[in-house]
Amino acid sequence: MPSFRDPDGRIVILDGRVLRFMRRGAPEMLRGFSETKSGRRLIDSGKIQSWRTVNPEDPVVQEVSAAAPGDASAKGWTDVIEHERVPFATYAHEWPAAMLAEAAKLTLEIARDLLEDGYGLKDATPYNVLFKGARPVHVDVLSVERRDPSDPIWLAEVQFLQAFLLPLLSAQTFGDAPHRHFLMSRGGVTAETLYRKAGILRRFSPSFLGFVSMPVLLSGMAEKREQTLYKPRRVDPARAAYTVRYRIKRLTRAIDHMFPAPKKSAWSDYEATRGYDKGDLAIKEAFVVSAIERFSPTRVLDLGCNKGQYSIMAAERGASVVACDFDPFVVGKLWQVANARSIDILPLVVDLAQPAPALGWRNAEFPSFLSRARGNFDCVLALAIIHHLLVTERVPMSEVVELIADMTLDIAVMEYVSPEDPNFKRLCRGRDALYAHLTEEAFVSACQARFELVDRRTLETGNRTLLLFKRR
Repeated sequence: MPSFRDPDGRIVILDGRVLRFMRRGAPEMLRGFSETKSGRRLIDSGKIQSWRTVNPEDPVVQEVSAAAPGDASAKGWTDVIEHERVPFATYAHEWPAAMLAEAAKLTLEIARDLLEDGYGLKDATPYNVLFKGARPVHVDVLSVERRDPSDPIWLAEVQFLQAFLLPLLSAQTFGDAPHRHFLMSRGGVTAETLYRKAGILRRFSPSFLGFVSMPVLLSGMAEKREQTLYKPRRVDPARAAYTVRYRIKRLTRAIDHMFPAPKKSAWSDYEATRGYDKGDLAIKEAFVVSAIERFSPTRVLDLGCNKGQYSIMAAERGASVVACDFDPFVVGKLWQVANARSIDILPLVVDLAQPAPALGWRNAEFPSFLSRARGNFDCVLALAIIHHLLVTERVPMSEVVELIADMTLDIAVMEYVSPEDPNFKRLCRGRDALYAHLTEEAFVSACQARFELVDRRTLETGNRTLLLFKRR
């Protein structure tokens, strides 16, 4: 999928390769940056995505050029580099607050470190950051530019505020899930939006005064005078660098203090409170481990991951895991665990009944979650989620089976929950008769349209059965 917003370069993905076509001058800038102390440190540590130069005669480059004569091969696109492809691309509209905060810290760290060698970041958006497992990596190398040593302004600061700090401030203050802002606007949240939402007292609280109220009031005054808030000025280079460094340090402190950390959510204790005792949990864990060790999947998708214990089991046995849940709290908690333990788990906020659609210009900048997941995994875990799709979302069983079959290339571990299960009844709210036909055999029969049953184990309570399927 092409990326076109950067006037200095364009990304094209073809045959699994990530190629960046660049205009004249960009390669020289990249070479200079990569030879600096800060550049080597950031690239070697994996905080900035590395690259290699590609021969213009490379067959893939020729194919791209031939297929897009008005784009990649147009006059001015002079050089090509190639990046390692991130296993699963994900975007800010699928991140919990903890991941947005981590991407913000990485952006600020890079902007700060670049100063020592006379470089800076020309933009500051979460769409420049992807996650490899739980670890963020800055992938837009052309965001790096030589800075004017006499300019005391970081021109990307306003973008950083709207795309990182203000969504986190909104989450801390109003309980808004940050990912929802990016579903509505790729730019994040404006100061004007938060100013209108806040009451009088809130507008003059310390966190709001500096980042919301003052910018709004000053902007209004400037508009009345038909002036611009940004006026280019030049100062001593040492003083300019100090000023930019101070502003970045201030933003870093603000991000550290704004990270919202609720203690629990409605779903954070699901397995302990919704139908499982210790014996059932032990059986369930053993069944999942047995399936993983038997088939040794390398790419696992955990649907309805909750606190992620099965994701962790898969990752500890060598799998790269994408873990999804619609509850931002449990996803954020799982990210914190995966990040602290350096486990290869990428937790995402995904409502499976309404996953992120294709977004951006002409719906072509950010592929939908389902298109990214389709055929990308050799194991899908669907534990304690299918009955929610059947009852709460009223999705037919055949559709659920098709969805899971689309996502796995090999196996699926599913959980059948009987209509007699107390949690199932709770979801039905008196409409039990609608699902009386959903026996275990009916469930298995529906799955066998796309899968072959390999193994099954009924939990001790008798109302839930674990099923291991292999895709036909």
